[in-house]
Amino acid sequence: MKNQELAGKISAYEAFTHHLEGDFEFDRTIGTNSVALAGTVIDMNYPNVHEIIDSKSTPSFSFPESPLHVAYKDINLSLLTENMEDIKVVVNSYLIPGGYYGIRPRAETEMPKLETNAPELIALLNEEYPES
Repeated sequence: MKNQELAGKISAYEAFTHHLEGDFEFDRTIGTNSVALAGTVIDMNYPNVHEIIDSKSTPSFSFPESPLHVAYKDINLSLLTENMEDIKVVVNSYLIPGGYYGIRPRAETEMPKLETNAPELIALLNEEYPES
């Protein structure tokens, strides 16, 4: 490759995508763990939930307009434990993706940078390797 600027930009772009993949894996692991922990302290056993959600074909639904939310808006579920230490562990697990590391800021700041760099990189590649 003759164009050293292009070589540097390809390397930087690849490193940045590798960074984003690592962030995604971290976020997915934290999210999976948080959901599992929440299931240990939050009672999600809504009464007669099988009448609202067809277990054979459960489409995704949006909160709070979903039939589930409407049906159970006045239900107050209890915790499965009174142990505040367990509850704090669950709360802490949701603080990691929601606040400390921030999934949303990554999506709002890092992805646009990648999208902005791509056309520049493509233009340099087309210049370096013109179609015959």
